[in-house]
Amino acid sequence: MLYYYLSYGILRGKPLLQLNYVLWYTRSPRTGLFDIESGKIHGMTIRITLDRRGEPIMIDVIHNCGCYHFFFPSKKVFRELLPELFREEAFVPQWLPPHPEGERISIRIETKRHRVERIFYEEEGPASPIPYRLAPYEELESLARTDGMHESIFTPEGIVKGRTQRVERFFLFSVGIPEIGSMRQRGHHATSLIGERMFDDPRLFERYFLLPKE
Repeated sequence: MLYYYLSYGILRGKPLLQLNYVLWYTRSPRTGLFDIESGKIHGMTIRITLDRRGEPIMIDVIHNCGCYHFFFPSKKVFRELLPELFREEAFVPQWLPPHPEGERISIRIETKRHRVERIFYEEEGPASPIPYRLAPYEELESLARTDGMHESIFTPEGIVKGRTQRVERFFLFSVGIPEIGSMRQRGHHATSLIGERMFDDPRLFERYFLLPKE
């Protein structure tokens, strides 16, 4: 199951359409004795920001706890990172490659930790498809119960029900983020430990990247 929703960013005062795709995993497996990030239920959100012609100009990704906010910007729109002094810098592991005509975006995700390893384009052609259903995100916020009622998978505070806490909360409680490490609902993703950065800030890209002169 792959959930989706739309959002909008703002660049130079103009709105840009954003396609958000949300994946869920049953768990984040333990990778060692002192692994503080493993636990029940894990997920990630992949956001593709399009220009007015429908071309991707930014792909950014978070885990659904708000951690590991990776930016993949296009050089056609963003020049470089703005210098940071008293806040966490945007992490750019890779700049978005040019989009060849007729090719599709591919995102390679690490098996255990579910981090994005690489973004690239490849030709569309025969493959071994994995079937899945594309569903609106609203289904998570109003699931049908056996008694005919509906219930969200999230608490009123925007946290996934069912104890998705991580051991890291005992080490990072001082940063002031409630239930740090727990899986969260859209609109509740703080993505920086230093300073303030929200995933759904429509002017996020202008705050962290230098734009070319018009």
